[in-house]
Formats: sequence, C-alpha cells, structure tokens
Amino acid sequence: MIVVTALAFASPERALARVGDPLRVRYFARLDGEGPVTPRYTRRWSPYRGWTFPDGVAARIQISEGRALVEDRRYDDTGALLTAVHFTGGVPDQVVVHGWGRSETLPTAGWEAVALPGVKLLAPAPAVELDGHWRIRGEGWRLDLDLLDAPLSLPDEVFQAELSQSCGCSLEDRHSAWIDGAWGIRYRARPDSGGLAELWVIPHGEHPLIASFFSETEALATGRALMSLVQWEEVP
Repeated sequence: MIVVTALAFASPERALARVGDPLRVRYFARLDGEGPVTPRYTRRWSPYRGWTFPDGVAARIQISEGRALVEDRRYDDTGALLTAVHFTGGVPDQVVVHGWGRSETLPTAGWEAVALPGVKLLAPAPAVELDGHWRIRGEGWRLDLDLLDAPLSLPDEVFQAELSQSCGCSLEDRHSAWIDGAWGIRYRARPDSGGLAELWVIPHGEHPLIASFFSETEALATGRALMSLVQWEEVP
C-alpha cells in the first residue's frame, strides 16, 4: 500500500524540497531519532560529524571510532536514511542501501578507484570514455557520467525535456538529492528500451555532473551505492 501510494503521487514536476538550504558541518555529542535524525550538543570533536539543514535535521552523518571513519550515512530531504557506507581500515567495504521498504547490502571490497575530471569514486569496473562521457558497466546495468563544461542553473522544463530526450526515457518522479554535500535532483525514469533508471543532475560549481544509472532488471540499489561513493575533486 505504501509503494502504491508513493507511485500515485509520483511526478517529474514534484516541488523540490530544501532548494538553497545551506548545510552546516559540525561535530555532535549524540544522535537523536531514526528518521529524521537530529544531532545534539556540538563539540570541538566527537565520533559524530554531521551535515545538517537549518532546522537541525541531518543530511549526512559520519561516525568514527577513535580517529578512524567507520560509517558514512546519507539521508534524503525528509531525513530518511538512503545509504550507509561502512569502512574497514579507511576503505569502504560495503554499502547498505535503504529504500523501497527494505535494505540491501552490497560488498565493495575489491572495487577499484575511478578518477575522472572533477570526480572520483569506487566501482566494480573501470570507466570507459565514450563520446565525451564515461561509462561504467556491470551485469544488467550501466552508469553514465557526464561532466559539463559550463555552470548549470536550476533545471527547468526545457532542461527536463532535453534530459528525457538524451537518455531515451520518460521522467516519472524527482526529488532533491545531495552528492558529497552538493545539492541536485534525482529523477526516476523509464527507458524506452525497458528497465528502470535513476538520473542525478548536480549543478555543482563550474563543472556540473549528470549521472545516469540504467538497470535492465529495475534494481536500483547498485546505482545508489555507486553515487554514495562519489567525491568531488578540483578540475585542473
């Protein structure tokens, strides 16, 4: 019933939440709640490092043991947990993806570093350059990454129509999303060729990112795990 209701209200014209809300980064003594999470009592340093919206709700929480990072949690615009990256020895070894009424654990041990102009991430396969963008392909899925050469303003109806045409899909829904602290939009889309897709449009700095994850089996957890591992880097 929850899934049916969510689909009934899905819309590519959905009002976007928290547009322009700044994220404040601080250390906290404790975490309250499970969705949304509200960190409490700031400290100079503690095991909890939080990125919070102006109303105090967490967008991201990093948890350390000693000085070693052990978990990196990402939340959606309502404060619901999306992904939790777990670390061993400073290296991600699994990502737990939450959503669709369940959670799925993806082991990432053995994934390789992928460095592109402006971003880096871990992936189970190398990125191959194709016609100006990069593609990472796995069994039944692919991730296309495009780094634009000019700033991108807030996507409008014209942009959405162009995005739909370029990916060969129909946009079904959208939500605010954050990639490594940068705001953007995550679209759910239905490719004309079948399957399911999620597209991330992040108007970050001088080199915005458009990331398109296509799944032949309609399973989106791998795409969200990959995007939780994206980090920004300066373009030389």
